[in-house]
Amino acid sequence: YLRTPITPNNEFFVRYHLSNIPDSIDPKTYKIAVGGDGANSKAEITLDDLKKLPAVEVVAVNQCSGNRRGLSNPHVAGVEWGYGAMGCARWKGARLKDVVDKVGLKKEAIEIAFNGAEGPAIEKTPDFIKSLPLLKAMDENTILAYEMNGQPLPHFNGAPARLIVPGWTGTYWMKHLIS
Repeated sequence: YLRTPITPNNEFFVRYHLSNIPDSIDPKTYKIAVGGDGANSKAEITLDDLKKLPAVEVVAVNQCSGNRRGLSNPHVAGVEWGYGAMGCARWKGARLKDVVDKVGLKKEAIEIAFNGAEGPAIEKTPDFIKSLPLLKAMDENTILAYEMNGQPLPHFNGAPARLIVPGWTGTYWMKHLIS
C-alpha cells in the first residue's frame, strides 16, 4: 500500500482510541462546538460553515503513534501494530486558525483541546481528548479536513471533519471532531 506517494482512501489505515465509534454522522446536522476557557466567545460551526472558510490543501503523512509497537522488545502495552499503520493523503479543509478566529483567543491561552465523537464502551473509561500547543494549532498547515484525496472524507477516516496536524503522530489527528 505504500508503493505510491499518495495512499488511496480505501487502503488508508484506520485506528480508533475508543471502541464506541459512531455508525454515521449526518453532514447536514453536523456541528463543531468552538469555545472554552481560553476563548473570548462560543460558536457552533457546521460543515457548510467550515466549507465557506478559505479552503487549503495539505499533503501530509499520518502515522499511528503505535506503528511497529508489536515489534518492541520488551513488549509494550497497546495494539500490536506491525508495519504499515501510516499513509499519505492530500487533505482539504479550513485552517484551524480561521475557525478559532471566529471566537477569538484570550491572551493567556496556551493550548487548544479537541474531542471527537468516538466514545468509551464502558462508563469508567475516560473520554479521549487531545490538545495542541497554541503555536502548532495556529500553524497554517494545521487544518480541519473535510476531503481526502479529492473526495469527501471517508467515515472511518473521520468524516465529516478531522484534525490534520502535519509532522505530529496520528494520536493528535482527532477524527469526527465535535469540539
